[in-house]
Amino acid sequence: MTLNALRFIVFGVLILTSLIFLSILRLRYIANKETLQRRRAYCRMEALLLSLFDDQILAYQWALRIHAHELTYLQEFLLPYLECLKGESFDKLVAVAYHSGLVKRLLQEGRSPIAWRQAKAVYFLGLIREPQVLPLLKPGLSSGNMFWFYPSVIALARNDLRNLPQVLEALKHRSDWTEHLGVSIFAELGEEVCPVLLATLAQEETSPKIVRLAFAVMAHFGYLGSESLLNETILTSKDRELRIRALRAWSQLKLGYFEGLDLALQDPDWEIRVAAVTALGSSGTEDQTALAHPLLRDSDWWVRLRAAETMLKLCKREELYTILDDPLEDLYAQDMLRYVLTREGGATCVIPVFDVL
Repeated sequence: MTLNALRFIVFGVLILTSLIFLSILRLRYIANKETLQRRRAYCRMEALLLSLFDDQILAYQWALRIHAHELTYLQEFLLPYLECLKGESFDKLVAVAYHSGLVKRLLQEGRSPIAWRQAKAVYFLGLIREPQVLPLLKPGLSSGNMFWFYPSVIALARNDLRNLPQVLEALKHRSDWTEHLGVSIFAELGEEVCPVLLATLAQEETSPKIVRLAFAVMAHFGYLGSESLLNETILTSKDRELRIRALRAWSQLKLGYFEGLDLALQDPDWEIRVAAVTALGSSGTEDQTALAHPLLRDSDWWVRLRAAETMLKLCKREELYTILDDPLEDLYAQDMLRYVLTREGGATCVIPVFDVL
């Protein structure tokens, strides 16, 4: 009886092992077949893409060659091109998405209860600025899942500049987004977002984090129309982080010198002094070199470093050598100047001249 039970167990293990082995072979076959189909579809689509851009075929002619089961491949293929192309090429690819039925399918997937499918569909539809995507964004905008929230909010932003207040409202009520992510949302809209963003900030009371994001976006686009807002923030804001961000934006935009920089150079907060002397290096002239000189003796190492870099930008090297040779100068100031000059490839001593024999 025991021997029969043992035989039965061994036989069962062999059958189970065989089934597992066959299942693995089946999965590998399916995966290889999927990879082969995707590769073939991509090769065909690459040829069609070149023909489309050369006006050898029209968008609907490409769409007729796409089978229903290849719409997923088409979505994957078009996505990187839509993210980087603009103008006529972008419009042609969008037409392919419409004629092939991909947009219709994605609108259906946008209502899917599966979050990742809805997020993928919403991101693509937002990328092509499909207006029918707007009713589908509510679940994503209220979701605690950032991988669902991000495609939803970026689709809302891309759809129309008039949605900007809603985008800011959605961001204001969350704390899990970074400044880099916020800038990436608005970067797709182009420089025209800056005046709209500026007007929105002037009309509505918003959080400091949103204001910091606005400074970063305007610095990203080099928008000089933000000078007045930055000036006011540097002079009057009680929020140290806002003042620091405003000074950094002022530096990035290379705006001219104003009295707010002089006041910030004397601020008791060392980070504000760092931001101010850096802004002076981007915005000042040789006449403002004297403002940076006292900061060479600052108690904070970073302030002394930025002050030395600013002086190197604003004045001639010979003037810095005279500071190095001054026996009354602070030793920490001389050490920092020597470090900056050496790092930038400038000699910090007089090289003797030898006669050639």
